[in-house]
Parts: sequence; structure tokens; C-alpha cells
Amino acid sequence: MPGSADGFDDPSLDAQAEQDPGFLDEDFFATLAPSAPDSRIDAFQAECGEMGMEVNGLFPSLGADTVRIVAYGVEAAGSTDPVAVREAIRSAESIPVMSVEEISFKGTGSYALREIPVVGFEDGTRTLLQRDFPENVPDWQ
Repeated sequence: MPGSADGFDDPSLDAQAEQDPGFLDEDFFATLAPSAPDSRIDAFQAECGEMGMEVNGLFPSLGADTVRIVAYGVEAAGSTDPVAVREAIRSAESIPVMSVEEISFKGTGSYALREIPVVGFEDGTRTLLQRDFPENVPDWQ
């Protein structure tokens, strides 16, 4: 039965799949968690580890994304004025971040356009099935 949820990012699923390789063969999910070796999140976590900071999961890299987005907005606006920063962020074609190569809020106003990896398990092994930009995302303006 196919499914999708943030909970599928949990590394404990890998262990479950090792015990029963057929367990997740038909499950799939979209995630920002490390989906392939050498992903940007893996690199971020390794860099944090080298600095002695333990990172478990994807949320610290999403926090780093937020810091980079705000820093980009301040630099592009040449100001810390919240309205100017927001407009700089919303008009950017591309903002480099930690979780994926780049994101943009241009034309959305409230959510980031970013490539989303679709990950599943094949024969008990986490596998990248595809990378895609979602087309139907609600706008919370």
C-alpha cells in the first residue's frame, strides 16, 4: 500500500527493511532527508560532525536553509527592513541553501519551490526513485 509522510524519513525504517526486505517495497515518499549518497544534507551533517556537533535528521539543515534565506534577503535588499528583506526573498530567481542546491519563492509568495526527491525501498534498500518539482502546492498568502 503506497504511502507518504515525514515519518518515513526515520532511519529506523532502514533497519526494519533490513529485517524484512519486502516491508517497504511498495511504500514511497517525498522527502528532504538524505536520499542518495553524497546528498547536500549528508554533506551538511558531516561538516557539523567535524565541528563536534551531532546532527540527527534533516531539521538542522532546514534551519540552516532559513538562515541562508534570511541572509540572502538582507544582502539582496541592502537592508534589515523586514519588508525589503521579504521582497528580496520573494523576487529571487534562485537562493542557495543547504538541503537542496537552490530554492525560489518567486511567484509563490509563501512556499519554496524546490526539487523534492521521491524515495522508496527496493529489496529492503532505500532508493532514490526520482527528483521532481511539485506542481500542486497550496499557497498560504
